Amino acid sequence: MTEYLTRPPPHLTTRLDVRRLREEGVLIVSVDGEIDVASLPSLRHALEPPLPAVTICDLTGVTFMAASGVGLLERTASEAERERRRFGVVAGTRCVTRLVTIFRLDRRMPVHRRLPDLVKGLRH
Repeated sequence: MTEYLTRPPPHLTTRLDVRRLREEGVLIVSVDGEIDVASLPSLRHALEPPLPAVTICDLTGVTFMAASGVGLLERTASEAERERRRFGVVAGTRCVTRLVTIFRLDRRMPVHRRLPDLVKGLRH
């Protein structure tokens, strides 16, 4: 089941589409557009508890990500670890992979370039 969450109000120039898909006990939060301070509440809402045992944030459609997005991913990963859940990120675009490298997110959570690889890794 796909649940379309929120889109920013029309007066904001930032465009971010966030969708939640639950499939066989895995929550996939797919994000398209720009993640910045204006659009961050949409993504934060999608990643609010309670979350299932496995949650994936698919950022392959992200065209820009500010440091505020990195902070949200780090907090979500910390909460998942504390609650003994699994959380991972799909980072397929250059803007996301650069931030993953700079902030060393791959040391805090599983990060893959392709969604099927991450799903397989987190289910085991």
